[in-house]
Amino acid sequence: MLRGIIPGLAIILAIGGPVSKADAQDPSARCVSVQNKQMTIASARGRGLDIEDFTEVETGTFVRAFNAAPPSSSFVATEMFAAIGHDRVYVFFENGEDLCSPPSPLSRTSYEALVQEARGDGA
Repeated sequence: MLRGIIPGLAIILAIGGPVSKADAQDPSARCVSVQNKQMTIASARGRGLDIEDFTEVETGTFVRAFNAAPPSSSFVATEMFAAIGHDRVYVFFENGEDLCSPPSPLSRTSYEALVQEARGDGA
């Protein structure tokens, strides 16, 4: 079932036509207009994924930790949310005009470690 989610989310990210890129966004990012945010959330929920929102402070900490983790990246975000499945997590970074996602989902373990750091629960 989760294997079908990846193409579904890829289709949603491709709805905006040609992939748009924010100037400071990671070159590997899949980006669409932020206007597609609610449709992306609805589609993820329709596929049985849970949505987790982050505060502004958590977003900044999460993005810094995410960018520092291998392979290093350069995502930029003022807001973010995650679509959480059983073993994979799809993160979405919003920078005001673009909604971007890394090319691959995170493992649940990697995601939970980043969340602990973002929320101050990690060492």
